[in-house]
Amino acid sequence: LEVPPWSGTDFKGHAYQSEEKSGLDSYTAKVGDGVIEGSYVSNRAENSYTTSATWRNVPASYFMDHLDQQRMFTGNMDGEVTYTQDRDDPRSVVGKGHFDMGDGQFSADYLIGLFERQLAGDVSALPPSLKFSKLHSNVEFERDVVKTPDIHLESDAMKLDANGEFVIDGDMDYTIKVAFS
Repeated sequence: LEVPPWSGTDFKGHAYQSEEKSGLDSYTAKVGDGVIEGSYVSNRAENSYTTSATWRNVPASYFMDHLDQQRMFTGNMDGEVTYTQDRDDPRSVVGKGHFDMGDGQFSADYLIGLFERQLAGDVSALPPSLKFSKLHSNVEFERDVVKTPDIHLESDAMKLDANGEFVIDGDMDYTIKVAFS
């Protein structure tokens, strides 16, 4: 099954349609080495949809592409999300979720861009890439604001704890605590 940017196999689902709603009561598919399962409901009268998904061991690249974000990290991800969105307004999403990764890696280019100003141009303090043993974040969507009330990253080279929010295509406001070994 191809639903760009998603590509899966072994898709199974239960679809329905009425005058008010249509969707999938439930679905499951193999994506990469992992599995994603959930539901999708389209409300015709409100021109909106609600989706819930849970995933295990799915490549992070699918999520980065889905969110139209730079591929800042690689590895497989576990998590869940539920949200509602008006079809006519891409900035109307409301929902929440969380994700977890183990044994992943941040892009060196992403790290350099993120920390270069804070390190006054001395990016030699950063490792060429950052492998991590644990990454966890809760996430909340409120219109065009994405809140991450807690982010936790652990690696041999550093620990990072952060919280904050950003406006899609706008400002970021984060408190970040980083400890390098």
